[in-house]
Amino acid sequence: WAPLLYDYLTHPTASFQNRWFSNWMINSSLFQYRGTLEYIGLGYLFLAIKRGWLARFLLILLGGLILWNVIGILGMILGFPLLHSRMNVFFDVAVMFGLALGIIHLAEVAKLHLQTPPRWLIGGVSMLFLLFLGHNMIIRMNTEEYKLSYNSVPPIEIYDQELISYARGKVFFTNLQTINAHIPLYLFVGTNAHYTHPAAEFEARVAFVEAISKSDNPDFIAWMLTYNKWDKVDGVLWGDKSILFGLDNFPNWNSHRPQKVTFEQSQFTGTYFQQSQSGRWQKIVAPPKDLKASFSAKEKELVAEFAKQ
Repeated sequence: WAPLLYDYLTHPTASFQNRWFSNWMINSSLFQYRGTLEYIGLGYLFLAIKRGWLARFLLILLGGLILWNVIGILGMILGFPLLHSRMNVFFDVAVMFGLALGIIHLAEVAKLHLQTPPRWLIGGVSMLFLLFLGHNMIIRMNTEEYKLSYNSVPPIEIYDQELISYARGKVFFTNLQTINAHIPLYLFVGTNAHYTHPAAEFEARVAFVEAISKSDNPDFIAWMLTYNKWDKVDGVLWGDKSILFGLDNFPNWNSHRPQKVTFEQSQFTGTYFQQSQSGRWQKIVAPPKDLKASFSAKEKELVAEFAKQ
């Protein structure tokens, strides 16, 4: 919990990847009926407290999960974002372990010699875990997000050998958000507030992107991408004119505040944008720092707000 507490203290108003508690989460919390087998496992853990350390450890884990849910619900009632790590799945794992321990204990009571466990016992316990894991996988595979991901077509740029050799380990400003699934590069900014760490300052980066999008000075844009206060950008890969950001919309957990930002290819030309052979992307040649002296008054205001000082 220490890293989570640190994040909350340093970024108290961030949504923490949409893992806060909201009203819908009451129906998916620990406090609901979860199935007879799971409660048999839970009951056995209480009966086995004195039998060994494993049962005690699992009960401590369950106690922590219950405490986390109580804290989360209090946060939900008070109406402020609170990190929800979705640890509820560990409840199922813990009580299924309890069920397995109960089956083994039952076998011992029945005088079965577990030095060479019978095949039916091994198969039965294994089947319980496989059913549990398989159930979760089936649920995930039937989500719209999974289907969209499975049917998506990768961008043609993944076959660009010049890009592949240059981009490895570098930061790119791009609206092709799936490119880093194919080429090991870093995105300067993603599009979804709920998939970013609060320390990345997602909304501040979006404000920066929107601010430079209004400039028709490519030299200024190249300078800002190089010397911004977050990450030095090494290249630009702009597949379309616009990028659509989904900003945090707490407490409406299942929606975002859309913000569309548009760039023209002409904004990525000039002295400090080196065109690739394919013409689909540009390397940024770092402008001299003193170039900012030639910027307009408005541009200098943006330098003061967004550049590394």
